[in-house]
Amino acid sequence: PVLFDLTEACRSARPPSVLCAGTPGSGKTMLLQYLMFLAVLQGSLVCDIDPKGDHRWTDLPEIADRVEAIELSGDPQWQGLLDPLRVGDEHTREDLATSFLVDLLPIPFPATWRTEIRRAVQAVVGRPQARQATCLDVVQVLLEGEDDARAAGRAIETYARGGLARLG
Repeated sequence: PVLFDLTEACRSARPPSVLCAGTPGSGKTMLLQYLMFLAVLQGSLVCDIDPKGDHRWTDLPEIADRVEAIELSGDPQWQGLLDPLRVGDEHTREDLATSFLVDLLPIPFPATWRTEIRRAVQAVVGRPQARQATCLDVVQVLLEGEDDARAAGRAIETYARGGLARLG
């Protein structure tokens, strides 16, 4: 028997890393799927990256209505589904969105752009309908701002149009 508390790492501010080793066919994937299933039942957000396409735990009736499958591609149908303002909780979404948008920019960029991006994210998150906000709303705020904000907005708008950046 193995006793494993899925919430221990979160409660003790440690990384939630787990190593599962074994020979082919020994049940590693089944164990992983079971742990993810339990995590969803406990209310956790689970990201399952399945390159082989053989994971079926999301088909279980207990969680089927809580699952959203997203293909990691730049295809327009997936655009915005991993937007930090959409997937982040109320305590982290501002930081997640700011980091995501800043990371889209080519280095080096003017330091004032980071401040303008943070201010635009704060403006969007502070709106009454903030739960429906997206990073596109932040870009719009930037484009309506002063010179540095507009320049940052144009750069983000350009770099966000390509590849996996579209997911955010």
